[in-house]
Amino acid sequence: MQYKVTTFVLGAIHNNVYVIEKDGKCLVIDPTYDVTFTVEKYIRQNNLQLQGVLLTHGHFDHCGGALHFQKQGIDVYINEKDTILSTSASKNYWNIPCEDVTPNKFYTEGTNIVGDFTFEVVFTPGHTVGGVCLIFGNLLFSGDTLFHNSIGRTDFPGGDDVNMEGSLRKIAAMNDSLVLYPGHGEYGMTLGSEKKSNQYLIVL
Repeated sequence: MQYKVTTFVLGAIHNNVYVIEKDGKCLVIDPTYDVTFTVEKYIRQNNLQLQGVLLTHGHFDHCGGALHFQKQGIDVYINEKDTILSTSASKNYWNIPCEDVTPNKFYTEGTNIVGDFTFEVVFTPGHTVGGVCLIFGNLLFSGDTLFHNSIGRTDFPGGDDVNMEGSLRKIAAMNDSLVLYPGHGEYGMTLGSEKKSNQYLIVL
């Protein structure tokens, strides 16, 4: 299955917001709080049908724009364990403007179907209790679990070093050909190359 991925780097913390599309349908992954004139404009100009909003975790910078789409009748998906974060996103420590969102759909670990999209969800706690990775074919959306040559912080509430190590072991066991799309920073490298350069994977 051939997917097209368009990346928008948005917000004060430079979030990677992704639109994944096929056959005129699309999903938005981790919409931060200023999506209206970028992501929504792209969807509209390309005549795409938005079928869902997928959150890799509940931190404000990854969910702060989800309510905008939910108000239009679009389902918002999350690991249920991170709902407490997304529903209090506006109370973030940095006082960065965003909207609280109460997701109305929850992932199951394994195969999930949203609209015309079938994908795999891997529960990867560590950065948050309910962090997940999303796999579409050979594309790995890793949220704030794994970055290029780094990993997500574990010193925020809900973070846990032991859980993070377990999640990284799950990722390290995945196919080297997966193409990595993290929540921040560089994207588009293979997981195989990341295993060779990222110290947090090398030591496993």
